[in-house]
Amino acid sequence: MHADVRARAPAARLDGALVQRMAAAGLEMNIGIQRDSQFGPVLVAGLGGVWVEVLQDVSLRLLPVDEAEAWAMLSELRAAPLLGAFRGAPPRDTAALVRVMVALSRFGLDLAERLVSVELNPLILHDEGRGVTAVDARLLLT
Repeated sequence: MHADVRARAPAARLDGALVQRMAAAGLEMNIGIQRDSQFGPVLVAGLGGVWVEVLQDVSLRLLPVDEAEAWAMLSELRAAPLLGAFRGAPPRDTAALVRVMVALSRFGLDLAERLVSVELNPLILHDEGRGVTAVDARLLLT
């Protein structure tokens, strides 16, 4: 991997690499917080990966977001049927997803003065009882 990076970007500074086990398959979700210039921090939830861009199916809430609001956000998605049992697939662990949404909301409030944005995309939503796996994260602070 290092040789490939050096060949493609010889001027790049390479201090190492982090290699992790592949995440188990699941439904890709996108959970994040964006700072709105008028309203402040806003929680965003929707399908992840490229689907968030292609379908533009997201739900938004001003912080703080509690469990009831997180459940409501997920129910508003056009993709909501994919969270339950669908075409022979078991239901997804939406309770774990709600916990992440509430925790991210608290995180956003704790860093409200410095937070520009944070995004977990994709956040793999596994089958019921198997939780979630954050595959990629991006955090911007002032």
